[in-house]
Amino acid sequence: MTDWFEGRLGGWLDGTQRFEFRVLLLVALMVVVAAIDRVRRGAAATRPREYAFVLGLAALGALAGVGFDACTSRIEPAYFIEWKGIAAGPGFDGRVLELGAKAGFGLGLFVAVLLAFANTRRHAPPRAATRRRWSFGQR
Repeated sequence: MTDWFEGRLGGWLDGTQRFEFRVLLLVALMVVVAAIDRVRRGAAATRPREYAFVLGLAALGALAGVGFDACTSRIEPAYFIEWKGIAAGPGFDGRVLELGAKAGFGLGLFVAVLLAFANTRRHAPPRAATRRRWSFGQR
């Protein structure tokens, strides 16, 4: 049983699954859910716009991460070599940009989901009946 589990899900749990595959899976799930919402609600569907917003901010986050890491790697490459474990030599810049894109995409996705959640309409809970505490002589 353990071998089956490790063979099927091990890459998802230990982080060895490729980042690009995980992003592709995320986009595929978003497309399916948005299509279902579109079929059910028609023109009133909101999921396609919400998911486009989320993916757009995730892409902006990836671009910001690439920009920040590109500048940082030019100023202090030892940071990436010693603290991030990126090997020096040919391809160093590409590995730094890939790291920045992954980190920025994750942060952008997180912020976008928080903003999308904060923007959803929620039904207000019913207000509890309260008595007037300070009547000041009024009844």
